[in-house]
This record gives sequence, C-alpha cells and structure tokens, in this order.
Amino acid sequence: MLKMINSSLLYDKLAKECQKTGNGQALTNFWVALYAEESCSELNRIFVLPKEEYLRKLKQCTEPHIKKLEDCLSETYKFYPKFVNSLAESLINFLYQHMNFKTLTPKSDLVNCLQRIKSVGGIQSNLLSCLKNRFQNETFDFENPDRTAICKLLGQVNDCIRNFVNNTCVADIAVDTVLGNFTLAIEAPCSNITN
Repeated sequence: MLKMINSSLLYDKLAKECQKTGNGQALTNFWVALYAEESCSELNRIFVLPKEEYLRKLKQCTEPHIKKLEDCLSETYKFYPKFVNSLAESLINFLYQHMNFKTLTPKSDLVNCLQRIKSVGGIQSNLLSCLKNRFQNETFDFENPDRTAICKLLGQVNDCIRNFVNNTCVADIAVDTVLGNFTLAIEAPCSNITN
C-alpha cells in the first residue's frame, strides 16, 4: 500500500531537513524498513490480511521510526511522520470498509459509476485539472506546506473528487455512502493529529 504512494517530493524535502540536523540516516532507515524489514513485508498484502492485523503490522513497521524521524526534523516538519501515517491508516480503513467492491453485481449503480469514471478519462486527470483551477487564484506554498495548508489541499482534493463523481455518476445511496466515507477518511488526519 505505502509503495503505491508517489512520495518522492515529500521524501526529498524531509531528507534535506534531516540532513540539516545531521541525522540524514533517519529517513533512509525508515524507507529501508518499509521495503526490507520482515515485519513490513506483509504490507503488500492488503485485503489478504484481516484489517486489524494489517493495521497492527503497519504500526509495528512504522512506529519505531516515527520518533526518529520527528527527532531529525525541524519544528516546521515534525508533524509530517504522524500526519502521513494517520492518513495512510485512515485510507486503509476506508479501503477495507469498501473492499466488497469486488463482489458487487455488474448492474449495480456503484459498478456503473466506477466504469463511467474509467471511461471519461479517469479521476486522476480530472483531479489535476480541478486542483489547477482551484489554486489558480490562490497562493499555496508547495515548498513548505504546513499542516493547515495540507489539510486545505486535502479538502480541495475531496471536493474535486466529489464533484467529478457527482457529475459523472447517477445519484445513488451506495455512491453517496462511499463519497461520505471517503470524506471522513481524507479529513481524519486533520482532526486526529495536533501540530
């Protein structure tokens, strides 16, 4: 799951921060752990493991390194490790909550919605276009975003996804439920973590 996230920009930023404090290895050790430690190897098995076991393994894998990462980061960035971990846990909970997508009947409105989303160019290109339009008249510090800015960005991502789905799919209770649960998942780190 964690390997699917394109984290190169965040990684580079945090690596520079850790280098400034003289502990550049903390971030490297974290990523080595995710890819190499046996306790982390099962993180590629989402949906194979029960949710609670998967989350327990994620915690075992990341928790020892979070404190080390916090120690190597300046005050501005100390919130990142717990924040990103909280977002990952929240999205994993969301995915497990809706893992029954695979068992839906082909004629369900939710399946039709997912197929329509794929056929109209996909959510990624529409999301990027929507975000570009939303931030055209605003300044957003992509170099040094604080927690408030990241939460605002997550809110914008959520709004763009909701608008795209609502404009692409027929209104349906199942679709609305998934969107509502996605909103809760993406906003959870903003309410769970303090600076």
